[in-house]
Amino acid sequence: MQILIMRHGEAHFDAPNDSERKLTSTGQTATLKVANWLVTKTQGIKYVLVSPYTRAQQTLAIIRNILPLSTKAETLSELTPNGDEDYVVSYLQALAHIEHIDSVLIVSHLPLVGDIFRLLCPQQLSPLFYPSTVACIDYDPVKQIGEFQWIYHSEF
Repeated sequence: MQILIMRHGEAHFDAPNDSERKLTSTGQTATLKVANWLVTKTQGIKYVLVSPYTRAQQTLAIIRNILPLSTKAETLSELTPNGDEDYVVSYLQALAHIEHIDSVLIVSHLPLVGDIFRLLCPQQLSPLFYPSTVACIDYDPVKQIGEFQWIYHSEF
């Protein structure tokens, strides 16, 4: 199973609350660059999991304009900044075993993106997830272990 873990683009801090923070123009541009790069690296994403927070939803909307995503996104409350990484990994297991999904894009936040990475690839140090960063893991749902493949950020 290919799992792409992405942190949302850079967001403004001036919002009524954390969940309503919107992408900055820099965040939009960086996310667009990542989406254009992903077109050359992915062969079709079969499932999308996204945080309900505005900045994550906006990040996905930009990606959806570039990448051929054949499915609607499933919004999970467990994908908020201090969400439940164990639940997310169990959900990925179910997608692999029950739904036979072989590729997933997750759009979420710090610190959760790093926590999910560490559960999937316990033998690796988690990379730095700057805004608009995406990491790819080749995950074996039978052995329940992943292998870190690559990371990309528009500024690298």
